[in-house]
Amino acid sequence: MPRTAHQMPAGARSSASYILFITKNDYPGENTFKTALRTALLLGRNMSDRVKTRKLVATIYRLRSEVVHGGTLEDEVKLYKGEPAVPLCKMLYEAELTIATAIWTVLREGKSPDYHALELSLPADGLAADAT
Repeated sequence: MPRTAHQMPAGARSSASYILFITKNDYPGENTFKTALRTALLLGRNMSDRVKTRKLVATIYRLRSEVVHGGTLEDEVKLYKGEPAVPLCKMLYEAELTIATAIWTVLREGKSPDYHALELSLPADGLAADAT
């Protein structure tokens, strides 16, 4: 069953997270990439978590864009090409929790992290090979 914009609350949260994850010091462009990467680095406890979070946030931005520009969504969606499809409602639920957690994390600190430093920091688990 195709979905429309009013059925996609995670899309509204993704727009809100965009405001928190893109700063005045950023060069224009690649906002989906920056938001997905920064959310993954902020929330991910290990490489596997970060990979999953990045895919999820990038997917919700792609879907939000499709709906905003007049498209519809199918009942199942792929996070990345070549991966099996997952139920849209499950993906939206996970995305909503992830984005809400990211927004709360930034708001709780009272300021945005230094994203440029965060992007260049090596996570505690390094370049772990558990990324899938």
